[in-house]
Amino acid sequence: MRCYLKLRFETAGSFKLKPLHTIDAVVIGFTESSDARAGMMHDLLLAVARQDGSLQVLCRVGGGFSQELRRQMLSDLLDMVVESEYAEVNSGHVAYQMVEPK
Repeated sequence: MRCYLKLRFETAGSFKLKPLHTIDAVVIGFTESSDARAGMMHDLLLAVARQDGSLQVLCRVGGGFSQELRRQMLSDLLDMVVESEYAEVNSGHVAYQMVEPK
């Protein structure tokens, strides 16, 4: 269901007002780029915490990062890698390296 308010002004035209939703999520995994972007983070696997403390996989995020941020994030994420029985792959069929959610 899509909800928004459409406002029309004779002098300024029309505008759509859409609700903004925010979600607190944690990074639980990442993949590293190859080829031209080697040495950079490719994408992240995000989760949300349930009331019982367990994590629910939410989505994958791979866009909106500068090359410098991708390099910096990869460096930070490599230090956070943990062993995990959980396995997930990205759209390129590359397995995520799991990290401790912080």
